[in-house]
Amino acid sequence: MSPYEVIGTRLPRVEGVEKATGAAVYGDDVRLPGMLTGRLLLSPHPHALIRSVEVARARRLPGVRAVVTGQDAPRTRHGRGPVRDLIVLPWERVRYAGEPVAAVAAVDEDTAEEALALINVEYEPLPALFDPEAAMAPDAPLIHADLPAPKGAPPGCRNLSAYQLLELGDCAAAFATCDEVFEDAYTTQKMHHGYLEPHSVTAVAEASGKITIWTPTQEVFIARRALAEIFALPMTKLRVIGTRVGGGFGGKFYLLLEPIALLLARACRRAVQLTLSREEEFLASYHRHPARLRMKTGVRRDGTLLARQATLIWDAGAFNGANVVVPPGGGTRVCGPYRIPHQRIEAFSVYTNKVGCGICRAPGDPQAFFAGETQLDAIAEALRLDPLELRLRNALRDGDLEITGKPAHHVAFRETLERAAAELGWRPGAANLRPAPNRGIGIACSHRPSGAQTSSAVVTLNEDGTLTLFTGVVDLTGSDTALTQVLAEELHVGVGRISLVTADTERTPFDSGTGGSKIMFTAGFAVQNAAADLRAQMQRVAAELLEAAAADVVLRDGAALVRGAPDRRLSYAQVSQHAHQRSGGPLIGRGSFQSKVRPGPAFAVQVADVEVDPDTGKVLVHRLFAAHDLGLAVNPLAVEGQIEGGVLQGIGYALMEETVVRDGVVLNPHLTDYRMPTPLDQPPIVACIVEAGLGEGPYGAKAIGEPPCVPTAAALANAIYHAVGVRLHDLPITPERLRLAIQRQRAAEARWQRNRGERDGRNRQGARPSEGISVRRQPAAPPGRRRS
Repeated sequence: MSPYEVIGTRLPRVEGVEKATGAAVYGDDVRLPGMLTGRLLLSPHPHALIRSVEVARARRLPGVRAVVTGQDAPRTRHGRGPVRDLIVLPWERVRYAGEPVAAVAAVDEDTAEEALALINVEYEPLPALFDPEAAMAPDAPLIHADLPAPKGAPPGCRNLSAYQLLELGDCAAAFATCDEVFEDAYTTQKMHHGYLEPHSVTAVAEASGKITIWTPTQEVFIARRALAEIFALPMTKLRVIGTRVGGGFGGKFYLLLEPIALLLARACRRAVQLTLSREEEFLASYHRHPARLRMKTGVRRDGTLLARQATLIWDAGAFNGANVVVPPGGGTRVCGPYRIPHQRIEAFSVYTNKVGCGICRAPGDPQAFFAGETQLDAIAEALRLDPLELRLRNALRDGDLEITGKPAHHVAFRETLERAAAELGWRPGAANLRPAPNRGIGIACSHRPSGAQTSSAVVTLNEDGTLTLFTGVVDLTGSDTALTQVLAEELHVGVGRISLVTADTERTPFDSGTGGSKIMFTAGFAVQNAAADLRAQMQRVAAELLEAAAADVVLRDGAALVRGAPDRRLSYAQVSQHAHQRSGGPLIGRGSFQSKVRPGPAFAVQVADVEVDPDTGKVLVHRLFAAHDLGLAVNPLAVEGQIEGGVLQGIGYALMEETVVRDGVVLNPHLTDYRMPTPLDQPPIVACIVEAGLGEGPYGAKAIGEPPCVPTAAALANAIYHAVGVRLHDLPITPERLRLAIQRQRAAEARWQRNRGERDGRNRQGARPSEGISVRRQPAAPPGRRRS
């Protein structure tokens, strides 16, 4: 039986009715008196000097209220994390096709579009860099000549926005002792977040100089701080209000349109709304990093992993300042949730003349685990080991050293792995799991800690006994509901007795932003602390009225009562009213939480069952089992939704989604050409919640926002190989790409058959590889061969 009243229950989202009825206010729903429409002029060139910008004709157009360029904007370079390369508008050169060059504010959209056509920009095209490895060459032109090289970067390596080298043990020495060494290369694509709601920001400048901004940002306080820095304003002159967010996935972290909207509002002293079109979203907003990953892994013949070395090249695009961690933090987990005593990871974040990349759900993890888990399956096959057995044999345990040199803790990997396998009936060494021809089963694993920053909360006890929770958290994944559950649990009231005020820099206390799967960890503890503060005040006031010691007053079912004497009780309304009238005033609980150390990781294991049409390359996902280590599920209904949504996003990443860029220009900036999964593409997803109780968050909870999208691509790639014997190292695995690979495989098998016939004719025997999941292998990579 659960020890909790509200935690662990399947509650619908508290803001569900508001959204379902259309009452929720999103960025584009903001309406203010006299509001103007803003539009952007984007660069057609991936790299060019700006020789001149002529805006006089646009400014004279009737209905135009403001036109701004880089000459009107602050020149402060800014950024969310350690890299500060972002600018409001360019004044000297453009660095990618789609970079905003000018902006207008007009009485309506048609007038704004006409004004854009009247702006004349004279460009001088410059040599552009589109390949990250070419951009790293010693003789490559610099994209940001005024920025210093990152600390520790190899000499002669140019256009780096960040560099990272992590080592554990001695890889070079370890490889010399390995029975087998495997080397493989992988590539992943640029991907857009695919949120339904485009960026839409409204700014208004008052005569006093105060600026108010409505934005679907994921972090209102960080946005305010950055804007204050860029425009040299005191924070008291800036108010940022978070609207409802129609999908973020990291793409609405930090700033995008906010500085330009502010610039326009100050120029015309009117409210201005700036909304991106769908095409502009693809051309000018942030994307998931494409990556090139080179993996080298050494093993014993019994499957023991001894060493793994990875070189990761992240294509950052023209700007990298929107990222919290650079290079993307997922790269540090490329060795997987395994005991590997010797590890070396070298990561390069490289500028190119392409639209920039930012935070995207589990930054760096889908790329890293696609490479690591795909190679692990190939290793299992070469060693004639079951893929599940290989993972169990090397599974990370408490106390094992990670690449950071710190011991792993709160590890529930084996439990999660066994749960996923049990759902399918997969046991190490079991018979072939292929249910039919061209059907295959694939497994992949991942791990990811939640973030650890700062949050705070305020709780007031109202005169009628209801509660109001004030939090700076922006709700993306159901945090309004989860935090309401925390408060209800701590103060023993029904969820319906609690209201929320969220994400407003003038009305709510500080929060460091929604992302990194950290809300339950940081904001959850902040709400617990605020509730504890309020509880102590309520006990003190109730003790006065009940003539009891405060330590003997307990809260239960919306009432304060004396322990052992349940008839001596007061309603919360009575406690609040007494405090207001005679006992010190309103009861307000305050709580904060800060942690600089990330908690132990949440583990994920996914098993995919696919069918491949070898003639067309089309992949049908029959079902997908997703086991996730939650510690404890605060709201199982919301957790299942996160798992299902994340898996579907992972399917899109694996099989179809790609922002196609040629010569720096995005070729598919529309949803007709950028394929994303729809409900018709969603297979049955079995969400398996593993509650090992090992989390460090409130009630033992762990992260769930990001992990579900991480291992999906690798699980699908491994299942596809199991189905048709083709192992692809490049994402996405589109039907066209898979069909060509199958054709090449068929041609290779035909040559093998001919050669076998010739050998048999000379009384020499050949042996085709068997086709079980444990031992099937490609002819090009037989077991026992050292790969180099």
